[in-house]
Amino acid sequence: MTKLANYLENKIWYMLLFTVAVIPLEQEFTSFCVAMTFIGAVIVSHVKGRPQQENVLKPWQQGAFYLLLLIAVVSVYFSLDRFLSFWNLVYVVGQYAALFFVLLRYGRSSEQDRAILTAFEAEPLTQSEAWKNADAKQKFVLVWQRFGTLPRPLQLIGAFLGVSLLVSAIGIAQKIFGVTAEGIWVDPAQFPDLKVRVFSTLVNPNILAGYLVLVVAYSTAFFNQTKAYKKWRLAFLFTGLLAAVCLLYTYSRGNWVACAVMLLAFCVLFCRKAFIPVLGGGAAALALGGQAVLQRLESIRGGYGGDTSIAL
Repeated sequence: MTKLANYLENKIWYMLLFTVAVIPLEQEFTSFCVAMTFIGAVIVSHVKGRPQQENVLKPWQQGAFYLLLLIAVVSVYFSLDRFLSFWNLVYVVGQYAALFFVLLRYGRSSEQDRAILTAFEAEPLTQSEAWKNADAKQKFVLVWQRFGTLPRPLQLIGAFLGVSLLVSAIGIAQKIFGVTAEGIWVDPAQFPDLKVRVFSTLVNPNILAGYLVLVVAYSTAFFNQTKAYKKWRLAFLFTGLLAAVCLLYTYSRGNWVACAVMLLAFCVLFCRKAFIPVLGGGAAALALGGQAVLQRLESIRGGYGGDTSIAL
């Protein structure tokens, strides 16, 4: 058992990184990856004990986290179908809890990682002799090695944002080519101008929209924090804009509001000069979305009947 634990301890980080990357691609496969990564972490924790490290969350943050879980459990009582809601709670929240368990143990960088990163930062990759003399395959290996020197939280976010480019591109392609998921997410009686709601790889437009709000949030934050690195800023800008366009075409009103609140909080708390670009982006979204967007926004006030997800 000790031999297995030692083997798993060296592999769990890569399992976690892979799990984060595939989260938006296939939900059942992601659940399998979460389960396998969690089981591996539990085995290591059982055999080798809890690692000696400072708590990531402060006491009040831990309390807020447990309060959120308690509210989720109590909410099952008010459901019209308690059995289905309880199963959904176990399935969804259980995966979140499993990921938290693994992240809090393996998602931080070691002193050795920081030392390697410091050594690499002394010379930019594109200016090194190894890069200049490398072919395409060797350059890929060098990029992967450099990626591996980043702090682990940045590796996770990098994988998350990298895959989001594919997800956003598929969603925008669905809008262009008119994919409608057999029409199940479109109600022509209430929204006559709404023909297509994109869902990309996430089956449901609302789930996709929730994912894209996270992508826009991370892209905005990193765009603001990489002022000295123009290429990285452009990469984060492109990632965020692509996700924002895809988010527009999900026609998910609740997530539009969530994204607007997030951007407003960013402007107020961190970058007030971003107000004008954010307002300009909102105006551009209205112009790009046309009448269908206006109808969806109007429906938030109940103008299109009560049988909507907003009313629910």
